[in-house]
Parts: sequence; C-alpha cells; structure tokens
Amino acid sequence: MAYYNIWLDIQNRKLLWPDQDRENYSRTQEIITTRERIQTQKIDLQYQADVVQRDQAFKKEEAQQVLQILACSKKALAPLKPQTFAREHQYNLEKIKQELLKVED
Repeated sequence: MAYYNIWLDIQNRKLLWPDQDRENYSRTQEIITTRERIQTQKIDLQYQADVVQRDQAFKKEEAQQVLQILACSKKALAPLKPQTFAREHQYNLEKIKQELLKVED
C-alpha cells in the first residue's frame, strides 16, 4: 500500500487513494466480498500430490539432459559489427564471396 500511496481510514473503514481526500471519498470504489472468500483455501491433497509428482518428473528430466558445449574459433567469438548500412552491405558482400570460394574448392 505504501508503494501506491494508499492510506487506511480505519475510523471510517475506507481506503484513501492518492487523488482523494477524506471529504471527497467516493463509495463507488468499494469492493464487497464475504469473509470466507478472503480466508486461506483448503489444499486439495490429491491435487497437491499431483503437483509434487510433476515437479519431481521435471527435475528428473532436467538431470538426464546432456549439455554439450561446442568449441568455436576466436574469429567466430568476435564477429564484425557494422555500424552503418554501407558497412553492413560491404560486410555481407564479403561473407558471400567467402562462402562462394568455399563452394568452388
């Protein structure tokens, strides 16, 4: 409530929003609910067991995954970064030429 600057008017059992003062409080913003809806809900044990089983299956699957780190050349680690359209165009033409030379060999 502090983050949104909402104040409690305990005496009148109201919330005061930042753009409102005590005299101009509008009752159209009231929310009506029952006490039972605000209380904590009873946990369904069968559903909770299913959730726990699913989480364990995800953890097991993650543990079985094999991660492989591929090595690459230093040139691939630091690619050219064109800063203008003309440089990018020139860079792309050079890449095309290099790829064509690889195909001819």
